[in-house]
Amino acid sequence: MNILFLHRYIPEYSFDEWLNAKWIECIYKMGTHGIKVYGPMMWDAFPHMCVCKYDENLTLEQLRSFYGFDVIIVNTKSRCFFYYDPKANRAEGCWLPKDFTTFTKSIPRLILDQDSHYEKDGKWLQEMKFDMILQRHYSQSLRDWGIPCKWLPFSVDTSTFHKDRLTCDHKGVPLRLPPYEQRIKKICFTGNNADDAYVIRRTAINRLLAVGVAANFAGAKKVDGEYVQVLRQYVGYLSCGSIYEITAAKNFEIMASGGVLLTNRFKGIELLFPDNCYVPYSNDCCDIEVQANRILNDVSYTANIVQKAHECIRARHTHEVRMNELVDIIQKMR
Repeated sequence: MNILFLHRYIPEYSFDEWLNAKWIECIYKMGTHGIKVYGPMMWDAFPHMCVCKYDENLTLEQLRSFYGFDVIIVNTKSRCFFYYDPKANRAEGCWLPKDFTTFTKSIPRLILDQDSHYEKDGKWLQEMKFDMILQRHYSQSLRDWGIPCKWLPFSVDTSTFHKDRLTCDHKGVPLRLPPYEQRIKKICFTGNNADDAYVIRRTAINRLLAVGVAANFAGAKKVDGEYVQVLRQYVGYLSCGSIYEITAAKNFEIMASGGVLLTNRFKGIELLFPDNCYVPYSNDCCDIEVQANRILNDVSYTANIVQKAHECIRARHTHEVRMNELVDIIQKMR
């Protein structure tokens, strides 16, 4: 199967590329299926994966003459426009090939979306004649978009996000220390908590900061290798589902990196992770200090959570697993 992935690269948004271009690159490197990308700025960052440089005049018919694809996957609605603000109901400058809606129906067209919780409806999806929407968030897969919908959660690159961390002795010789003993004994938060959607995590981190058991990187974007390193430094990590009950990619990355996931329960969490893979807290955060202290002080409890989470990620949430699920969905459409 040959996949054409349509995606717009935005350099200033590179902090989320683990979910986008780098996700595509991991699939590309697997080599189990043909995959090439096309879209604005993609050639500048990932030329080895591209069909060709982006040209607003190129059609899907022409692209198929360069690369014989069997299916088209568009990566998130937000990246289909040069200006996109769903809260203001503005989506301007769609760059998709001009024959997108008239291109042969024998080629399935899917959209893989992670921003749908800001969308009011599926009118644009219907107008663009998508055959299916693949939702990253379980809560959004339950909505009626006017076209078929499947849940395809985020996954994680376990060659990048893993629990081993090398440190060095006084002579600079690498040492491999036990994961728990080498980690900072605090609950870390890295990400956005300024948006109104994140009132739960904002309350949670403030309560943990007040009792001195938190490290807060809110607003200070940790990107690329720095982000990966942060996820190997602390014992536990705070997350939440937001008011939209999203299935955050951060959850998978925390668990894969050997940290304890401390999160409220959101729609679909029981379908992703067994109860022994994470530590829950209530939406009103009344138990957040108790749960945090147990993570930080009960070594056997923490070690068991970390082990079960690692097993869950390896068995159910790697990129390889998710790619097989994606291929199965596509094959059942044809």
